[in-house]
Amino acid sequence: IDADGISAFAVGFLPVGPIDLFAKGGLISWDSSLSRRGFSGNLNDDGTDFAYGVGAQFRFFSLSLRAEYEVFDIDDVDDLNMFSVGITFTFL
Repeated sequence: IDADGISAFAVGFLPVGPIDLFAKGGLISWDSSLSRRGFSGNLNDDGTDFAYGVGAQFRFFSLSLRAEYEVFDIDDVDDLNMFSVGITFTFL
């Protein structure tokens, strides 16, 4: 099985002191393929579906520690969710 996708979001922030709460909504464009040795042909599928998420980040000058939860609402998939933790640096 091979699957990949690219997503784009609009993000809204609510600053609460040094912590920002945020919500995001957007789209994911994805494609997948399934192949098996000894089986002729591949099964392929692709599409564009809605994605959304929530998170929080702690700001310290230009650095932020961020945690977020994203849901990818793909029709033929029961659950495709992601929790991530990361560090961001802002140049402005």
